[in-house]
Amino acid sequence: MLHTNRVGGYHGPPPGRGTSRRALGPAAHSGLYFARRAGLVGVLTAVAVLAELLLVRVLVTAEFGHTVATGPLLAAMFAMTGVPLVTAGLHGLMTGAAATAPDRWSVWLRTPLAYLPVGLVLLLAAGLAAG
Repeated sequence: MLHTNRVGGYHGPPPGRGTSRRALGPAAHSGLYFARRAGLVGVLTAVAVLAELLLVRVLVTAEFGHTVATGPLLAAMFAMTGVPLVTAGLHGLMTGAAATAPDRWSVWLRTPLAYLPVGLVLLLAAGLAAG
């Protein structure tokens, strides 16, 4: 017996009556992100949060010190922007986002890996501003 929806389309038997939603196998999924290596996310996040806390101290000291120091202020702002981008890019690189693309150079223009070079440029700008 087939199950119909309101507009009369046929979708097969209703779910939950002897059918499995995983009938297509583990490789076929609905496009949702499945977390792999959850420990890696925790370690990357912990390092990023620690770096951000240290950068907040530099930012506050440069902004509200006796005189405003523009070099450390710009360095802290660039680094605070770059650290989360590098973290997201490293996560994409470590979980295999580069291996899924057919072209090895175009993958760096898509989101998980595009954050990595942008974040590295911001960290380089922070180093130049501090020096």
